[in-house]
Amino acid sequence: MSRHRLVRGEMVPFTDEEELERDEEEAAAALNRIDLDKKRYLKDRIESFSKDFGEDDTFNESVYLLLRALVAAVKEEDNIELNKIDAQLTAIDAKHPKP
Repeated sequence: MSRHRLVRGEMVPFTDEEELERDEEEAAAALNRIDLDKKRYLKDRIESFSKDFGEDDTFNESVYLLLRALVAAVKEEDNIELNKIDAQLTAIDAKHPKP
């Protein structure tokens, strides 16, 4: 279906050049929406990760706690904390599905 514009009260079809230009604009807008969705997805996951793992809302604290659990699992063969983290990560994945 071709596009039209209103010129002096009449519907005038787009030229081939105008159609191509509009197609490019729409493609760029779609890519921008995808990029924004990816950024929102990452931001939401980091916020959830921080809140679920950290004693406060900082990402660094959350990463520290995760590393402590990993070290305990490897060094002391203690998988209890690691299993808790796995369950929390699974919940975050379910809450924020990849776009």
